[in-house]
Amino acid sequence: MIFFWYSVSVYISVSAQNLTPEILACSESAQARYACFKKGRKGEFERAKEMESIRRSARDTKEEFLLVSIMHSKRQCEKLSSGNNAANKVFTFPKYF
Repeated sequence: MIFFWYSVSVYISVSAQNLTPEILACSESAQARYACFKKGRKGEFERAKEMESIRRSARDTKEEFLLVSIMHSKRQCEKLSSGNNAANKVFTFPKYF
């Protein structure tokens, strides 16, 4: 009786995994497992290169925007300081304080 239930449970677990001939071939040896691993990873290196180029271009664009922003703020400060002499004077309180 125990043997019967054990064989039924093994059959159910094996059939639930949907073992195909390709999967069974991958588990035959270490070389077969490595070949299946390489087949599953095919194209990942190229995708990683593409993602790195996208990140690099985004970083470069952000860096350029930051430099332009800094230059713009410097020009604004120079305009304000050179064009408005009243802003350069130090405020002093009147003598009656």
